[in-house]
Amino acid sequence: MKNLIFTCVFCIICTSVSMFAQKPIDVIEFKNLLGGKNFVYAQDSKGLRTKDLLKIMESNQEAYQQMRTAKRNYTLSTLTYLGGLGITLYTSLSDTYTESGKLRDHRALQITAMGLLISCYPLFISSKKQKRNAVRIYNEGLKSTETGMNKFRPQLGFADRGLGLKVSF
Repeated sequence: MKNLIFTCVFCIICTSVSMFAQKPIDVIEFKNLLGGKNFVYAQDSKGLRTKDLLKIMESNQEAYQQMRTAKRNYTLSTLTYLGGLGITLYTSLSDTYTESGKLRDHRALQITAMGLLISCYPLFISSKKQKRNAVRIYNEGLKSTETGMNKFRPQLGFADRGLGLKVSF
């Protein structure tokens, strides 16, 4: 009786436990935030920053180059935005007078600030597109070079000669 119970428990455990014969592929997922065009990149349910994405993509040269370009464009867009914002604040908050007592005209600086603010948006948008493209290239590279995750599934069942163990990969 004890052997029968032990055999039944062993069979249940063998059929319900799934084992992995290979390491699963570490695909980078990107999720849409709040229904907009902002994305969060994650791998194994861990959020990734641009620096982390660069480190992960070092193995895939094409995706790495695309990610470096995206990071460069993002940095440049941030700098142009902050420069335009700084010039705008300076021209709106400072009242400088000329030697003759007239208020100095800041139109040239304001036009420069407006140009910087307008030029940061195309850089930012292209940075986001390049980042998504780099992740897509990286994920496609993983799928083409790896065999994927194969599950090792032992199954207990009836065969021609009685009870048998079937192992599937």
